[in-house]
Amino acid sequence: MMRTSRSTRTARRLARGRRGFGLVEILFAVVITTIAMIGLAGMLLHSARAATLVSIRNARSAAASQQLNRLAAAPYATLDSQAGCVTVSIQPFPHTRCIAVQAIAGGSGAKQLRLIIRPVNTRVRADTLYLTRTLGATVNPVAS
Repeated sequence: MMRTSRSTRTARRLARGRRGFGLVEILFAVVITTIAMIGLAGMLLHSARAATLVSIRNARSAAASQQLNRLAAAPYATLDSQAGCVTVSIQPFPHTRCIAVQAIAGGSGAKQLRLIIRPVNTRVRADTLYLTRTLGATVNPVAS
């Protein structure tokens, strides 16, 4: 029989210790990675919902500004015909828009317009905006 030297035995022992990962180490790494991925997925879901709400709020603000600009530019005599509700079903902001016109007491001829915007998405609150319009002064070109 052939005897192996001490250095050869030591080299074999060291080689056995460096063979690679065992099953327990691999399972542990998979569990740690899974926990990290679940945490990232939750954070991604939360940020996606927040981004959707911000987008809806921006669209609501744009729709309100657009409608207020229309009401401000409409001739004073046609304001009463603007009253009523309209349902908008197109994206990015499906909503119901209601306009009410009320004469302000006191004989000043002023009218208060109330604009209510109710989003179809119930997670976003409705907005109520007010605009006061008065009959403008008549311009006399001869007097100027």
